[in-house]
Amino acid sequence: MAENKREQKAEAKPSQAEDGGPPSQVAGDGGTAYSIDRLIAESDAFLGIPSHVMAGALHGEKKKHLTLDEARERAEKWSTSPVQTESA
Repeated sequence: MAENKREQKAEAKPSQAEDGGPPSQVAGDGGTAYSIDRLIAESDAFLGIPSHVMAGALHGEKKKHLTLDEARERAEKWSTSPVQTESA
């Protein structure tokens, strides 16, 4: 019975961060969106993309939350874009 109460509590507040901070995920019409920090931290588990790749792909992202599809698109675009070098 205690497990059932925990499950209900988890379902009641799926976006509540454990530390009381801002939510790490939000539900919307386009599906569940996750915070940039959570996407980077869990990108390997969520998408099979290393966290350093996701960090590069989402660097400078203006949106605070993205769906997994949006994050995957940004990572694919970033990883296939040409490397820019500075001219001396």
